Amino acid sequence: MEPNKEYTYYYVTEDAYGNISKLGKLVFNTNAAEGGATPMVVFNVSDVTAHSCRFSIKTNADVSSFLYMFLGDTAEKFTGMSETERNALLYEELKTQGLNAIDDIVDRDMTDLIAGTQYYAVAMPFGAEGKEGSLTVIPFKTTSARSAASVSAARTVKVKRTMTLKSSIKSMSSTTKSASAKITKTLMKGKRPTMIIPQSTSAKTCSEYRYFDMKSAPLLWKKNN
Repeated sequence: MEPNKEYTYYYVTEDAYGNISKLGKLVFNTNAAEGGATPMVVFNVSDVTAHSCRFSIKTNADVSSFLYMFLGDTAEKFTGMSETERNALLYEELKTQGLNAIDDIVDRDMTDLIAGTQYYAVAMPFGAEGKEGSLTVIPFKTTSARSAASVSAARTVKVKRTMTLKSSIKSMSSTTKSASAKITKTLMKGKRPTMIIPQSTSAKTCSEYRYFDMKSAPLLWKKNN
């Protein structure tokens, strides 16, 4: 309900036998809201996505109530207008379409927005005896659906690359373990192994190989080309 306004309450009664009474009516007025001379609101919009955003509206002690709305300019009728002209039209829209509130709004989600659309978050407070405060207008644009899809695709590619890298590291580890096992087996037989492990990732470009000698520590030998 709005402050300082007349309301009518209609009602009927029903007895134990199901008989319905005539329509009754109760008329009453809500009390005038207290307010001051300088009503002000702080409107904040954050976390804008393709179809939603988060907003907060905080008021000062002089605010008795306030109106707010989110208007999407799907027809681009505000494009090219001056800020003064635009705000004058938004003021008229707010008076007819705005939602009335008394208490502060903290971290509320606004959903069902249209992707890639210019929006205007609008609010205006009221003080003592309905005195209007300043109009607050926050322009913002929702992200396009394509941008959201691109971010999701990029994340998927990153995950796939990470998994591939882990797989390659695991494969290299298995190859090294296999080569080490062959070296140990050869040494236990008392034989001098031939080429063991190249010092680079490609045998064609490798210039050095590691050999093992039964009588000394591992030696580094040059490849004979």
